Amino acid sequence: MPPEHPTHRYFLWLTLLVIALALLGFGFGFSLLSFTPAPAPAVERYLEPPKPADYVSAQRGFQYFVSYTDNGFVPKKLTVKKGETVRFTNNSSTTFRLTVVGEAAQVSAKGEYFEYTFAKTGTFTYGDGTKKGIVTVK
Repeated sequence: MPPEHPTHRYFLWLTLLVIALALLGFGFGFSLLSFTPAPAPAVERYLEPPKPADYVSAQRGFQYFVSYTDNGFVPKKLTVKKGETVRFTNNSSTTFRLTVVGEAAQVSAKGEYFEYTFAKTGTFTYGDGTKKGIVTVK
């Protein structure tokens, strides 16, 4: 018999360890050695875009909408009934300070809104100090 090399035992133990791990993998259905793929992304459904009437029916807290843009208020004149609510929304690129009917000013950042219910008949102004609008309440 040829003489044993000093690393012969290490290779023998390493081989036995690899065989034991392979058998362990077979016993658990390759759960230790298999790769589980990521779940498939959800399929997006393309729906018809909403119509303006859909937005109106979804809104329950106000009857009229005034948008503040970089060019001013839209609409600038509005006629409402006594007891109806107007939502003033900041759609501009800056923060603005809204005053309605002499009430305390409301500061609104981009995308924020303020709702005001007109309890009296008459003509009222709203504005930001430089741009104005008029609400006629009947």
